[in-house]
Amino acid sequence: MHNQRGHSLVELVIASAIGVVVLTQALDLFAHRVAAQTHHQGQLRLEQEVRAIIAVVENEVSRHAYWNSADQTHNPHAQWIARSDCLIVSHDRNRDGSTSVDSGERSGIRFREQRVQWRSNATDCDSGRWEALNEDSTVVIDEWRFVFVADGDCTNLSHTPPSSCNPTICPYDQFRRGDKLRKHYRVGIDIDAHLRANPNTKIQIQHQIHLHNPLVEISSTDGPSQGEEHACN
Repeated sequence: MHNQRGHSLVELVIASAIGVVVLTQALDLFAHRVAAQTHHQGQLRLEQEVRAIIAVVENEVSRHAYWNSADQTHNPHAQWIARSDCLIVSHDRNRDGSTSVDSGERSGIRFREQRVQWRSNATDCDSGRWEALNEDSTVVIDEWRFVFVADGDCTNLSHTPPSSCNPTICPYDQFRRGDKLRKHYRVGIDIDAHLRANPNTKIQIQHQIHLHNPLVEISSTDGPSQGEEHACN
């Protein structure tokens, strides 16, 4: 007869301990992968939600100052209300070339109480009924800030013929207080947001909107003389 020998208690304990360690590591790895996948999905969802809001805003803002007329000097849509937390724009929506802004041609975007809000026929930033573009039960907007940047092109429409009102571009002709200045703008948006369900899922976005149409502003000051900064020789 062959001698039969089973596993000792010590061997069983050691084997069990090794099995527990291996299983624990496997579970930790699985949990880590699940957490990473959940975070990635949350990040994608957050970015999609914010990008969708940006698309709505860009659709309104980029068309600002469009007017179906060749006389851009008297464009009724060439002004706006521009604040870091609010922007009211308009464009010739029905392309009738009217010299007045119809009620349905004006819209506003503002940031209030962690929500980006939109309103048709907005005449100011504080009154009226506004519609939220994000549900704060899902996406929380921590910061939404408009930044307005004038591009280099600037024309003084009050001069005959019109002249450049950018002192860094020649030929430059000094503008005066009260002159009509036509400028091109970019609207930047600085955004911080997070998911309500997971505050650690955050996003920061800086987005630029190029206005297709120039704005006309009434200068509140005299421009620099040609002897200042970049003089035109």
